[in-house]
Amino acid sequence: MGQESRIKPGRNQFARLISEVDGLCPLCQEELIVSRNGSTTNLSQAAHIYPHSPTTSEKELLKNVPRLSNDPESIENLIMLCPNCHHKFDNPRTVADYMTLFNLKKKLTDWNMAREYYKKHSLEDDLVSLLADIETVDVEINPRKLSYKVMTVRDKMNKGASNSTIQRVIRDVRDYYWPIRMALIQLEHDVPGKSDLIAKQVNLFYSELSRTNFSQDEIYQVICDWFNRKTRQQYTLLTPIITAYYIQNCEVFST
Repeated sequence: MGQESRIKPGRNQFARLISEVDGLCPLCQEELIVSRNGSTTNLSQAAHIYPHSPTTSEKELLKNVPRLSNDPESIENLIMLCPNCHHKFDNPRTVADYMTLFNLKKKLTDWNMAREYYKKHSLEDDLVSLLADIETVDVEINPRKLSYKVMTVRDKMNKGASNSTIQRVIRDVRDYYWPIRMALIQLEHDVPGKSDLIAKQVNLFYSELSRTNFSQDEIYQVICDWFNRKTRQQYTLLTPIITAYYIQNCEVFST
């Protein structure tokens, strides 16, 4: 694609495309917006995944590939790249490279769609204090195991969850289920109905995600990210633990 034909996204499109890739080229992780000595340089280029003016050979090459949009100029068919990766993608164009960007863009689009759900689903601020309590727990002092409940996790996560995700959830349930349970009982004692409200909010959020095409791995990651953002990134190491608890103890992944 020549420089003269490269699309120039409007301000809103530019912001969305940059946000979608977190300001980094998704192929090489180079920064797309560089600030040096008080000045800012934009290195990003909006690449067409399916070419906006395909040649005859490109039409033949890509005749059987899936497309993200029937309109090559739509934002669904654009992804921000650094100049080097953009040039490599276009020269020469290959089906393999096309499918790499197609799958990457689809995942980014799905992830951003999930984040839209965050605005619709609140989460009690008491979750922050709950995580603060969990952070002080020494799991060696709480050696109780949940071997009789582990199969519940595996049974729930039997549709698209990778073994590594399942094993992580099982580990976190074994180590932290009872400390979290005790913290929630204390929260319920202090503020009756609060722990039940948190559980209902988690179930509602999961219920909406379950109607999407997300795999169980992706839903697990989205719930962790939701907890992270709702707790202002204060407990990023603990959010997988609380996610595992609600997989075990709520309707998350229940059939």
